[in-house]
Amino acid sequence: MARPLRMTMMMRIASLLSTPSWKKSIGWRPVQFLKPILLLGDEPRGLYQTFILKPLMLGYGVGRARVDSLLRGGNYYPAAKPGKPGLRPIIIGHLDRRICSSLFVQYHRTALTSFFTQSHPRVIQHAGGLEDGAIRFAKLIQSAMGPQVPVPYIPSEAFDPMVVIGLDCKNAFNSLGALGDGYVLRPGDSISHCASFAAHILPYASQFYQGDCRLFLKQQPRVEAFPCSMGVHQGDPAGLSLFCHALHPFLLRIADKHGSCLFPLYADNITVVGRFSEASAAVKDIVDTLRDDLSLEIQPRDSKIFSASWIGLPPDQQDAIRGFLWARFPHLRSFAIEQEGIVLGGIPVGSTSFIQAWLSAKLTSLDEELRLLGDLPTLQYFLRGIDPFLVLEACSAFDTSVVRELGNAFQWPPHVVRVPGGTLSPMEFASFKRQLPYAEGGDGFTPQAGVALSAYYVATANFLQWSASLPWMRDSNQLYSRESGLLWDSDAPDQPLNPMLRTFLQTSQELIARGVPHYSDLGELDRAKESNAIPLPTFFRIDGGPPFLPPQRAVTAHLMKTFPPHLERKAHLSEHQRG
Repeated sequence: MARPLRMTMMMRIASLLSTPSWKKSIGWRPVQFLKPILLLGDEPRGLYQTFILKPLMLGYGVGRARVDSLLRGGNYYPAAKPGKPGLRPIIIGHLDRRICSSLFVQYHRTALTSFFTQSHPRVIQHAGGLEDGAIRFAKLIQSAMGPQVPVPYIPSEAFDPMVVIGLDCKNAFNSLGALGDGYVLRPGDSISHCASFAAHILPYASQFYQGDCRLFLKQQPRVEAFPCSMGVHQGDPAGLSLFCHALHPFLLRIADKHGSCLFPLYADNITVVGRFSEASAAVKDIVDTLRDDLSLEIQPRDSKIFSASWIGLPPDQQDAIRGFLWARFPHLRSFAIEQEGIVLGGIPVGSTSFIQAWLSAKLTSLDEELRLLGDLPTLQYFLRGIDPFLVLEACSAFDTSVVRELGNAFQWPPHVVRVPGGTLSPMEFASFKRQLPYAEGGDGFTPQAGVALSAYYVATANFLQWSASLPWMRDSNQLYSRESGLLWDSDAPDQPLNPMLRTFLQTSQELIARGVPHYSDLGELDRAKESNAIPLPTFFRIDGGPPFLPPQRAVTAHLMKTFPPHLERKAHLSEHQRG
């Protein structure tokens, strides 16, 4: 793909997708899409080549299944919240609209990440395709809230705990209309070095932010399409960036007014961390600003208040706290007061019982919806944000469900479907599958019980490295160091008060015994951060075999149908042939 883009190559791709049935079901004409690309300048044409055409030409994207997934906005995912049963709907528009907005995110990713996290010391907004944004969002709030120290008394007028207040926007991405889009999309915005891309691509793309979208909802046995309203919608790659960019200047104004509060954000999850009296005032200003300036509404029933100091209190004190807060702050009366935990960006934070109950509900939902998914889900997203010692049992249960459902879906022989303790364990399945050719979909499923410790360790190490560069961490003297004395128990200098940091060090000790690269000393961690030397630990097999680091890929139908014969062939190979 280093050679210049040619019309013949592009037409080759178009010919694969030009059947009448495709035009009817997808609603676009490949030739009409490809020809305008050739009229663009070298820079935007190169972007199309890199992000869209290169995957197709390399062979792992050519074919209806891959392109169909691209056009329909990706895969189907189970709902992340208990109150939203079924699968999340995916909304897309014209193909050009989707591809242009995807390029917008790809090109702006680094600049947007820096812009949203560094432009204000206390407004730390995770957007613009930030890797591990939800993990950093949750861990940042944990760090800002401090240790879980129960309040041993009934609240009084002086009661003012450190809290996190989470706001839930109603249809956040759907509510930015054409006016909001035009404001954000105009070339030469506040991110100056992105103006070149905006000047070339966005005039061409802007027309596709004015048409109707279609809602694709998976209903057995087929996918149904429904018309929906105009604007930016869930499923648009740029929808997240556009929403966050529109919200950002208003948050800066509110943060300057409330100087003692921290404002972490992830997607449409808006939170305020601070003493309750100040945080509640900041929330009132945010609600008024969203309503008056952006026409966005807050859903009070999905907005929550939580303090780590409330964990484990007896019922009478919990009732007293609830009554006191509702009487003192009537504008938050409809908010839910959570006294055991809260879910931040899809990651539970709070007591052990709260996290375990959340995991149980999540596994139940996933187990029920597993048969509806087009691609194999994983739990690594949750592993990276939850104490690994709480999730090992859940991981094993999830692995068992996945293997059983795969066997049922693709009619494997009974002896192949057996779960751990039988003929084939999840790890044995993954080991065999790793030997399949890449083109056949190998390396798609990694048993989650084998990666919990390493996944958590990597995410936390990356968070420590990233958070040390935040203006808020520097300005508030919250750096993770023994010298600061803020996050460490003076009576036990080896035990940090920060629960996230304490679990990180415990995980490090567990990994030491397994030979995984670790940083148990904070000075060593600081030196590693300076040299950018924090490695990705090896994933360990739950059966004690040699470690491996498998990539994550979708499990294809072709793989599932060829796996049992492949397994039988492997059984008849000699050790030399298997090697």
